[in-house]
Amino acid sequence: MRDRFPTPALLAALLAGAAHGAEPALRPGEARTLTLSSTGKAELELAVTPGSAYVVEVTERGLDVRVELGDAARSLRGFDGDILRRGHFRIAAAGADRKPPRLAIAGTRPGSPDGQVQVALAAQPTDDAGAAARFALDLLETDTAQRYYDATLAKQPESVEQARRLVVGRRDSGPPRDLGRAHLLLDQLLMKQLRYDEAIAALEQSLPVFRALGDSSRTHYPRERWRREVSWSRAVMR
Repeated sequence: MRDRFPTPALLAALLAGAAHGAEPALRPGEARTLTLSSTGKAELELAVTPGSAYVVEVTERGLDVRVELGDAARSLRGFDGDILRRGHFRIAAAGADRKPPRLAIAGTRPGSPDGQVQVALAAQPTDDAGAAARFALDLLETDTAQRYYDATLAKQPESVEQARRLVVGRRDSGPPRDLGRAHLLLDQLLMKQLRYDEAIAALEQSLPVFRALGDSSRTHYPRERWRREVSWSRAVMR
């Protein structure tokens, strides 16, 4: 008979899922903080006008998550560079469908402490040249991230060249956080193509960017990754 009733842990998970499912739609210009467990999930409906262009941002606060945006038939996954518990995702989309898009956020490291994520939604203005330039880079980053997560596209040289264009664009426009993420996307695409020397060089170029951010954990991450990739490249070349 006991098997017919949910365990306390399962009941807690169901209640948590129901609570997140009841979240009201997120509107442009709004930011919201969600608390999640290391295996928790949350979904948010985005209240954007059909046909509009928009950017959704997710910032980790002590919790590693996977972020995915579903808009019509598209599924767009966010990239944060795998920075532990302090990552930042920025996903851009244009031509929103009549059905409201939905953002899915899920914890990825079972056993880790609970944490929070901040979610923000911004509509793309139509009369701001500077905002349009940054949005073009956001679209480029979003597309490059999809190439990174696609096993076939990730191995194509064009994916690396696209990431290099993103680095150049982020260097000329936008905050250092976006530039640092572009460097890490380039590095990880190079690693997938086994281009170790170029990957190490990409990380070396990113270190001043992370130092400028004033975040010791972000500076530490590229340096540790640089050490690992030096070891990998030496092992491969033996």
